[in-house]
Amino acid sequence: ESYGISKESHWREAINAKVMGAMILNWQEKRWQRFFNSEEPGNIEPVYMLEKVENQNHAKWEVHNFTMGYQRQVTEDTYEYLLLNGEESFNDLGEPEWLFSRALGVDIPLTSLHIIG
Repeated sequence: ESYGISKESHWREAINAKVMGAMILNWQEKRWQRFFNSEEPGNIEPVYMLEKVENQNHAKWEVHNFTMGYQRQVTEDTYEYLLLNGEESFNDLGEPEWLFSRALGVDIPLTSLHIIG
């Protein structure tokens, strides 16, 4: 799930510690526990990562990424992971653009896999 954000003020709201760095997050009617810096109490700032990008025309720019990870236990040995990602970049015209996305994954233990022939 990904969508664009048209104003920087809305972008700042989407990546602030209260929204993106809470200890517990409720999403899709489920309760998720933060696993990045889980020992720190309260809301924390998202993890910042700087990425240097180059396109096919050899234009280079920096992409500012903000991320936070959550998990929830589904069964005794299975977890779901939710990664929130905010990306601040520039389009081909050099104008700022902001994206926000959620990625969902499942950790399946090897003991639950059955390999067939």
